[in-house]
Amino acid sequence: MIPILIEPSSLPFDIAGNSDMVEKVLDSVVKDITASFAREWEHQAQQILHQTRSRYINNLNVIDTGRLTGAVMLDYSKDPVVRMIEEGASAFDLKDGFAKSDKKKLKADGGWYLTIPFRHATPGTVAESTVFSNKMPKDVYEVAKSKPVNIDIPGGGKRSTGLKIGEIPAEYKTPVTNIGNDIPESKAFKSIYEGIVKIQDPKTAQNMYMSFRRVSDNSLDDSWNHPGIDEYNIAGKAMNQFEQNIEVELNHAMNKILDTLGF
Repeated sequence: MIPILIEPSSLPFDIAGNSDMVEKVLDSVVKDITASFAREWEHQAQQILHQTRSRYINNLNVIDTGRLTGAVMLDYSKDPVVRMIEEGASAFDLKDGFAKSDKKKLKADGGWYLTIPFRHATPGTVAESTVFSNKMPKDVYEVAKSKPVNIDIPGGGKRSTGLKIGEIPAEYKTPVTNIGNDIPESKAFKSIYEGIVKIQDPKTAQNMYMSFRRVSDNSLDDSWNHPGIDEYNIAGKAMNQFEQNIEVELNHAMNKILDTLGF
């Protein structure tokens, strides 16, 4: 909450003596300050976030709460990740969400399975490691980058063959024993980097790096646990920055409405 105090003596005499005009000026100032804070909040999100930036900003709304008040709201109702970014989240089981997906496939025994894509950032990219993103070590990236993209992808584009375990440097061969070995269509992986493919966009020729893992109703209970997300508190950061400039913003808003009224 940002309280705004405007002394009547700071207003032109013709306005100060007219209660309707005073209210019009104050309401305009409040609405302008609200919009300015929304821009600062969005600016902070632009600076801090990367892969989830658009998801967060698309749920940031300026609300008209009536005369002499204004509000900026971050809507949590449409995308649960938005709340996780802002407030953080303790460890949680991703499998619960996968089980509700309309993209899951049904097995003959009545169970289900789903193929999960993982995008891997290149070493020079600022990646959002806390929100479902992995950054490849430079040695792994060099191997993946060298692979030719010579396999056609249905719908357009090409990809490389996947990284084989023998192509991955020894220090990155940490066994993964509880992911991907639970149904016949899948296999066990000995590294989180095993199977990474280079995919080339047919329009831009830019490359991205993906791996794929299988989850099913038979997956071990702890195999798809997310370690949790530290809170970003972007609203708090925006407020701290905005309060430093509140006098400038207030003067700008006041001058704007007075100019409009011919003062």
